[in-house]
Amino acid sequence: MQIDETLDTGPILLQAEVVIDPSDEVDTLQARLAACGAEMLLRALHGLETATLQAVPQDHGRATYAPKLRKEDGVIHWDRQAVELANRIRGVTPWPGAVTMHAGKMLRIWRVTPVSAPGARTPGHVAKIDGDGVWVETGDGYLVAHEVQPASGRRMPAAAYALGHSLHVGAVLGLC
Repeated sequence: MQIDETLDTGPILLQAEVVIDPSDEVDTLQARLAACGAEMLLRALHGLETATLQAVPQDHGRATYAPKLRKEDGVIHWDRQAVELANRIRGVTPWPGAVTMHAGKMLRIWRVTPVSAPGARTPGHVAKIDGDGVWVETGDGYLVAHEVQPASGRRMPAAAYALGHSLHVGAVLGLC
């Protein structure tokens, strides 16, 4: 975009769309955006050199602001929808990281899958533990935690964590 009086408000010279895959996390998306950005920069420089680019004004009514992430942004609020939680976890991984509490200690959640399921929920309640991971109730279904990390340990499969840290069906994960 061209430079304007205020940040990121100038006319657009060139743009591209990048599909965000449901399995993308910050680092995988960042790598694809960097490659796309490099390609777009070369195209823009060529377009400026040959005077083939045409500036298009931005639609400021569709603009959004993305604030800088804070540690608090990683705290999991189990009463939210499963898909919203999964997207938030992907968005805060690796920093500041998604966290919850188990047995008075912080537990970092690395990899999850949302599962929609109607019915009454007790957000944060561990409903099932199986080979897929730990199934935690959310506002509208389950968040299956596949990979977690205790406060003073390494990343591990959530089912292995449950075995070694007394996480059982009926336990409740909570806010930090």
